[in-house]
Amino acid sequence: SDEGEIDLTSRQGAIDVNAGAALSLDGASGINIGASANVAVGFNASTLDINATGATTIDSGSTIALTSTDALTLTDGAATLTLGGTGATSLSGATTIDIDAIGDIQMNSSAGTINIGNDDVAQNMNLGTGDAARTITVGHASSTKTHIKSIAVDVDAGAQY
Repeated sequence: SDEGEIDLTSRQGAIDVNAGAALSLDGASGINIGASANVAVGFNASTLDINATGATTIDSGSTIALTSTDALTLTDGAATLTLGGTGATSLSGATTIDIDAIGDIQMNSSAGTINIGNDDVAQNMNLGTGDAARTITVGHASSTKTHIKSIAVDVDAGAQY
C-alpha cells in the first residue's frame, strides 16, 4: 500500500512462511497474533523463550495448565514455588503465607513425619488462638502416646489465654 504496509490475505487456505534461518517479526507498535477474532493459536517448538521488559499478562476465559516433565519454578523475585519434577514441592523466600479456605484444610503424609515448627528459629506458635469458641482436638482415641516436652506446661481450663 501507499503507507508501506504489506497485507497478505489467503482466500482459499493457509499462508505458510518458511525461512532458511530465523524468522523475525518486529512492529513499532506491537505484534498482534490472532487479534481480529477469537481464534486458536498454536506453538510447537523445541524451546519457547518469552522475555518482556514490561509486564507479561496471560488471560484465559477457561483453565490455564502449565505442564513440565522436569522441574517447574515460579518466582516473584522474593518467593519461589518449585515443583521438583519428582513430586517434591517447596516454597521458599516467602515473607508471609496465608491459607484461608471455606472448606477443610488437610495435611497428611503416608511415608513420613509431619513437622510444624521444627527448625531452630525461636518463634512462638499459636493454635486456635482466634477470638472464637472452638474445640481443639489433639490425638485420637486409639493414639498410643501423646508426648508433651517443655520446660513448663500450663493448662488453664476456663481461663483466658
